[in-house]
Amino acid sequence: MTDFYTQFSMGFDVTPEEAAWLEETYADPEWPWRGKHNSEDDKGFMMEIYPRSPHDLAKLHYWAHGTVYDGPESLAIFLQNFLNRFRPEGILSFAYADTCSKPVEDGFGGGGVVITAQEIWWFHAGDQVSNKMKQLQAQVLESE
Repeated sequence: MTDFYTQFSMGFDVTPEEAAWLEETYADPEWPWRGKHNSEDDKGFMMEIYPRSPHDLAKLHYWAHGTVYDGPESLAIFLQNFLNRFRPEGILSFAYADTCSKPVEDGFGGGGVVITAQEIWWFHAGDQVSNKMKQLQAQVLESE
C-alpha cells in the first residue's frame, strides 16, 4: 500500500502581540479553521513560536509545518484571519509538496498559495504542466 502526504513548511517574524494571538487562536478548542477532512484533534498543521535569535529574545518567529492532506487549506484560512486582524495590507505565501511513500504513476505534485486579508489564491503544479502541454500542442497543430 502507498501512503500519500502533503508536506509544507513556512514562517515569518511576529510581534509579541501577534504571537499571543496565534498561540491562543491555535489552542482554541472550537478551532473554526479546520480543513474539511481534518478531525477535531487534527488542526491540519503544527506551529511553533520561538525567539528569532538567542541574542534578542524580543524578536519572535512563527513557524508552521505539516504533513496532512488538508493542512495547507487549514493554514491558509488561519493565516488569512491573522492578516485580517494584524496586517490587512500584508501578503503571505507558502509552497507544498504532494508526495507518496513509494513511486506511483502521477503520485507526486504540489503547488503554492498566496494569501491576503481578502483572498486566497491556489496554484497547482499539475495545472501548470497541463496548461503548458496544451499550449505546446496547439503550437504544433498550427505549424502543420
